Formats: sequence, C-alpha cells, structure tokens
Amino acid sequence: MKDHYKILGITPGSTQDEVKKAYRVLALRHHPDRNNGSRQSEEIFKEIAESYIILGDLSSRKVYDDWRHEQSKPAAERPESGNAMAVSFLMVFRNIRERVFNTGGTIDGTTLFEIINEVLSTENLNYLVSIDDITTNGLIIDELVIASKFLDDSSKIILYRKLIRLAHGDSGLREKVSVLSNIRYNPVKTPAGNDYSEDYAYLFVVFLIVLILFGVIMG
Repeated sequence: MKDHYKILGITPGSTQDEVKKAYRVLALRHHPDRNNGSRQSEEIFKEIAESYIILGDLSSRKVYDDWRHEQSKPAAERPESGNAMAVSFLMVFRNIRERVFNTGGTIDGTTLFEIINEVLSTENLNYLVSIDDITTNGLIIDELVIASKFLDDSSKIILYRKLIRLAHGDSGLREKVSVLSNIRYNPVKTPAGNDYSEDYAYLFVVFLIVLILFGVIMG
C-alpha cells in the first residue's frame, strides 16, 4: 500500500489540521490547471487527493494506521484479527462512499477508481476472501456498488471482476455485483452442482470492453 503520509509530506504524528493544510498546499501547487495541463501534475494531484481521502477522516486514517503497523511486522507475527479486520475495510469503503456523495455530485471518477483499486488490492482482496465473512463482505459490496455510479465503464468492469471474487460463490452477493456489468445472475447448474454463470458473464464483459467510454465522469 502507498505511504500516504509521505505523499502529503507529513508524519503519522501530524494533526488533522496539519493533514488538511498539507493537502491544500500540495493540491494548489500541483493542480493541472496551474501547470498547463501537465500529465505529471495530474498524476501527482490524483495521488494527493487519494491520500487526503484516506488520512483526512479520522476513522479511515485509524484503519490505515492499524494496517500500516501490522504490515511492518514479519508475517509470522501478524495477529489473525479475522472479522475485525474485515470490518475495518468496510469502514474505509463506507467512508469513501460517504465522502463521494458529500461532494454534491461532483467527483473525478478516475481518481475515485484509483482509490478503490488501491484499497481493494489483490493482497487485500485475497485476505477478505480467505476470511469468508459473508455479512461484512456483502456490506463492502453494497458500498462499492453505490460508489460505482461515478465510475466509467472500463473501471466498472475491473471492479466487477474483483467483487465477483469477493462474493465467493454466494448467489445473493453475485446478484448485487451483477449490476456493474448489466448482467443478471442466473446460475446454470450441472448435475454435479457446478456453477458456470461466471463463464457467460466473462464473455459478456469481453463484449462490453469494445464499448468502453474512457474518461472522467462528473456526477
């Protein structure tokens, strides 16, 4: 996971006011409009915005701090916090969704996706799947499906494939995830009970890729 403190040029001991001040200074300095639309400035600006979403709120900052602390330990020494860690991820995604809707309907979809994709990394996704907490994972799916309203089609497809994994075979959760790709989840069972619906979903997703509208969606 990125070092969000380093990106904002602050330390883990910085106050919330210092976090906000650092964000404002850096956002103003690197805003693309102040740098002739520089691509490099745009990428830096997105990282700054991502770090502020994580650190600018006490609840999501605490989850990030806890995760950062655990990752600094050797793998053998990390406690198996199980459901508690899954709930922590839920808090982060809930905070992201709330902050998105508190913008008044205006959001940079590309930046939003990068934030979601960073938190729902392959490592973190594998962890959540391994815990297999259907209730908490279902709530995480709910939050991300709602936030996905502001994502473009290509981002929704990537998120869809991650959330299908998170659903972990649960038909109710897969039904929720299917709205990201406009796919109705209709399980196809073989006599042995195998589920082949994801194969059909994959073929449809490939078709959708041809129709991708790439860009920033403003709510």
